[in-house]
Formats: sequence, structure tokens, C-alpha cells
Amino acid sequence: MRLFIVLAQVLILSTIFFSVLYFVDQAPDVDPHYTISEVERLDSFSELPPENESGWQQVTLPHFDRIEDSNYASTWYRFRFERSDFKQSNSALDSRWAVFVTSNTANSAVFLNGAFLGNGGNTKPPVPAYRRPQMYTFPASLVQERGNVLYYHYINGLPQVDASPIYIGPVSKFDSWYSNTMFMKKSLRSAVITLMLVITVIMLMMFILRPQDKMFGWYAASTTVWTIHYGMRMIDQLPFENLYLVNAFSYLTLGLFAFFASQYIACITEIRNRVIDKIILAWCVIGGSLLIIIAQFWEGSVDDFGATIWMPSALLAGCYSVGVLALAVARNNTVENRLLLVSIGLLLLTGFRDYLYQFSDLVPGSTYYLQFGAGFVMTVWAIILMRRFALALDSAEILNSELELRVAEKTNELQAFYTRAAKTDREQALVQERERIMRDMHDGLGGQLVQLLSLADQDPKLLPVRDTLRRALRDLRLIIDSLSVNDGDLVTVLGTFRYRTEKMIKDAGLKYDWQVEDVPALSSMGPASALQVLRILQEAVSNIIQHAQASTIVIRTLIGSTGPGADPAVIVEVQDDGKGFSVNEETYSSGGANARGHGLANMQFRAKKTGGQVIITSGDEGTTVRIELPLD
Repeated sequence: MRLFIVLAQVLILSTIFFSVLYFVDQAPDVDPHYTISEVERLDSFSELPPENESGWQQVTLPHFDRIEDSNYASTWYRFRFERSDFKQSNSALDSRWAVFVTSNTANSAVFLNGAFLGNGGNTKPPVPAYRRPQMYTFPASLVQERGNVLYYHYINGLPQVDASPIYIGPVSKFDSWYSNTMFMKKSLRSAVITLMLVITVIMLMMFILRPQDKMFGWYAASTTVWTIHYGMRMIDQLPFENLYLVNAFSYLTLGLFAFFASQYIACITEIRNRVIDKIILAWCVIGGSLLIIIAQFWEGSVDDFGATIWMPSALLAGCYSVGVLALAVARNNTVENRLLLVSIGLLLLTGFRDYLYQFSDLVPGSTYYLQFGAGFVMTVWAIILMRRFALALDSAEILNSELELRVAEKTNELQAFYTRAAKTDREQALVQERERIMRDMHDGLGGQLVQLLSLADQDPKLLPVRDTLRRALRDLRLIIDSLSVNDGDLVTVLGTFRYRTEKMIKDAGLKYDWQVEDVPALSSMGPASALQVLRILQEAVSNIIQHAQASTIVIRTLIGSTGPGADPAVIVEVQDDGKGFSVNEETYSSGGANARGHGLANMQFRAKKTGGQVIITSGDEGTTVRIELPLD
């Protein structure tokens, strides 16, 4: 189904392509009264009209012949006419007349009534092989009423004659025809060749910059030989005197175009047969060399070799390209593959049209269309390459963006890692320093306090300082415990507090109701904050023991907030079932009336040091000290 769709696209594109060219290639009809067909003919190498030479023969144009025993053809045609032989009209009174020569493969020179009207270049080898018509203008006064003689010199670089009819009459009769023919055979050709030269240079530069992308190299090679092939049809001065060598180069470049194009298609579709590729490249060298050798030493055989061996092999390369593209479309029906197959199909149909144009009268037109078809197709191929190049750039930009993003992410990760590593190193150093201080305090000051407390227990004289020593020892242990805090672990701080105070609470006749549960780690909970929390707890428990007359102490943790719309916080509550007391603003001030007032004010002060606050509620059912510590 895909191939049928492509075939339909080929037919539609070919119809549009041929229709446009036929529309442009419409030359107006020329009045047959201005046509010269019945003439005399004489083979002569003279560069001036051979008026007095014998052997003139009557012939009819177009005239075909082959010249024996000569390297080139030099034939004179003579036409005698009266002015009255031409149709009389207002245009016949034009001040400028012209001789219009339509032969496409030879040079010409024209003389009228002994006056030289002009020529297309050399009349001796090397002879310009014109592929366009030649028009020679002259004053209308040069045409006499009677006894006019026109000499037309036909010069071909090959020993063969293919002279078309010529025309004489007012310039206005030939202007449209001549302009149309020159547009098709010169102006349009020149424009296409110029376009191909520009594209070739661009693709060649891209191949030089990226030699790994061989498709650019094969494309540049294809357009180069294509430009040489059709450029040789445009030049007036031939590079070789031997026209058979020119024909050999024409065959060579056209065949190489097919061979190089097959390699381009193999590269762009990534469907390659190494054996066939090597055969094609080997034949390019061997067959091309044979063409040049035959043209140099067996001149007349170059057309036979080119037509029967070289060009059929190029046609096989084209069939191979079609097969590769059909397989590519069957495997992967992309826009590129379809365009390539459609373009090759257009080339094949154009070649078939040119074959009918050359060997039959079945198709209209004034020239071969393959030159324009190949230019169109090569432009499409260039667009495909540029599109692929643009897509590759887009992909590269996307990959670069992704790579930059990943590099940025990895850089951030590395920076974060180094930041964490540096923080860990600092924390480890702090931990080690805290451990050293803890050991020194425990082994030094702690040991001395224990020793003093033991002496005070044994000596009645020291009993007054015993309680002071015990408080000092508890404070030392509290400080040491606060130094062991790590990663904001509040639960560990509370657990340590329970361990230090549980015996004291039991000795006071109270009971612990421990309701501490896991809470999130507090980023602000370092040794300093931990010490403040421990001192608040110590103050609360001390107040319960001394003043509350309670039986139970409840310590709990929970997650809550400090008020409506406030941020979440970790809450630690110390609750008793004692007699309670009156709580007012004066109670929290350091200037309160009793020691409890000083203690409660200290609690509030210590809570602010941690970034939190203390809220105390008291009543007949007991007192609650609520410590609120922010999570952030």
C-alpha cells in the first residue's frame, strides 16, 4: 500500500512538473513563408562562401549525412530568393531582418549578398558545439528585390551533419520564438547550474567540517559531476579539440551522477550492500577510464561504448537506488524516504520523456527536461540534508541543555556533599571537643565534688555544705548531659533527665508518670538549647518537690502549635496533681515576691533562649508547665 501511494505521488508530481515546463516551453508558431528548406549543398572547408566551386547539390532541410575522411563536418548551404518570395505584410517593412538558425549541435556562419552577418565562434576545430539557436540580424535594406543569395555555413566538430531548417524575415517574426528558446536553453539552464554550484559549495564545506557524514560528500560529488555535464553544454569555447573526448566526458559525468547518487541514497537511508558499493565504485574507475581511452584512440567507438555499456550500467545503478528507497519506505515510512523515492521516480519519468523526445515526435517541447528535473531533485535532496542537519542541531542543543542541567544538578549535589562533609567535619570536631570537655569535667571536677560530698557525709562539721555540694554535682551532671546532645534529639535529652532525677523523685515520695513519645528532631536543639530545657525541667521538678504537695509528676511530649495560625511546635509538659498556686504577670517577673517568682521568671528567660516559650497554668487540680519549642 505504501508503494502504491508513493507511485501516485510520483505521477502527480510528474504531471505538475511537466505541465509547468510545457507551459514555459510554448514557442509561438512561425509563418512557413519565412522558412528556408530547399537549398543547395556543398561540402567545403573554406571559411568564405565557395561561390565558384563545383559540386553543389540540391537538398532539403533538415539534412542528415556523415562526412567521410574528415575529423569534422564543414558544409555550405546556398539559397537563392527574391524579395517577393516572402509574404508581404506590414512586418515585411521592418527596418531589421534576421536569419534564424535552429541547429542545436553545431556552429554556424551566415553571409547574405556578399555581406558577413556573423558566426558563433571558431569555424575550425575546436568548433563550439552550440546547444541553443543563433540569430543574426541585419538591415532590411540588405535584401534586394531580385537576385538575393544566402550562404549558410554549417560546422560540426564531429564528421556528421544534422542541419535543421533556417528562417529569414523581419526580426519581429522570430523575437518571441528566439526569446523563449534562449530562456529554456540558456537562461533557465544558467540559473539551475548557478543554484547547483552554490549548493555544491555549501555541501562540500559541510563535508570538510564533518568528514564522518559521508552523505554530504556523495551529494557534493553528485552535484559536481551534474554541473560539469550540463555546464559543458553552455560553454562556447570547448576544452578539447577532439569532440569525441567531449562526448566521452558527457557520458562520464552523466554516469557518475547516477553512481554517486546511489551512494548518497545508501548513506542517507543507511541501507548498504558493501559488495554492490564496491562494484559500483570499481566500475566508476574502470568504465570511466575506458571511455577516455576509447575517445582518445578509437574515436568513433565512444558513442557505441557509451550508449550500449556505460549508460545501461548507470541505469542499473539507478534501479539499485530505487530498490534501496523502496526497501527504506517499506521498513520506515518517513517523510525523507518518501521524498527520496518520489524524486527518483520523477527522474526516471523525465528520462523516459527525453528518450521519446530524442527518438520520436510523440512529446512536445524544445529541449531535454532531465537537466531541469535533476536540478529540481538535487534541490529537494539538499533540503532533506539541510533538514536533517537542522534536526541534528536541535537534538544537539537539547542534549547540551540536558547535559548542562545534569552538570548543574551534579555540581549542586557535589556542593551539597562538600557542605555536608564540611558540616560533618565541624560537628565531629565539636563532638570530639565536647567529649574531651565532658571527660575532663567528669574525671576532674566531678571526681572532686564526689570526694567532697563523701567527706561531708562523714564529717558532721561539713553537713551545712552537703546540700550545696549535691546541687553542684547535679548541675555538673546536667551540663555534661547537655553536651551529649546530637542532631536535635529532644527525646534523648528527656531520657537523660529522667535517669538523673528518678531516684531524687522517689526519695521525695513522688511517682513518675512518663508519657514521652518520639517527636521530630529540632534543628535548633544543640548543647546550649538542651541545657536551657534541662534547667527548665529541673526548676519545674524542684518546685513540685518543694511546694506542690503532689503525689505524681507527669512528663509528656506532643506536637501542637503556639496559637491559631501559628507554626507547629514540639511541646514538653510537666504536670503535677498538687495544690496549685496563683499565676499572674508578677509571678513571671524577676522582681516577684518569692523565690518561686524568681524561678518561674528564669524559666521564661531560658525558654526564650531556645526560641520558644513557657506557659504555666495552675489550679486546684495541679500545675502544668508547658514548654513550646518551634520545629523550624
